[in-house]
Amino acid sequence: MSAQNTISEITFTTEVPELQSPYQLIGTLNKVRTELGVNTKDLPPQMGYTYVRKGMVDGVKGTHKVTKDNAITWYIKYLSTKV
Repeated sequence: MSAQNTISEITFTTEVPELQSPYQLIGTLNKVRTELGVNTKDLPPQMGYTYVRKGMVDGVKGTHKVTKDNAITWYIKYLSTKV
């Protein structure tokens, strides 16, 4: 059973890895989006690298990896513009 993730009144139960690649970041976002019923088109996984490279999502210095906390923060920021 997954723990609930809540920030800014948005709650989801999709598992978010502790450390993930930009591809995983977008894959998880698409699952969360579906879980919440947000009717937007799936983002292509390659966009994860663009978001990390441009600093839209905070990555771990020296890698392209994204921590769970940074991923959830970005998910909420992204989804709050779509809800």
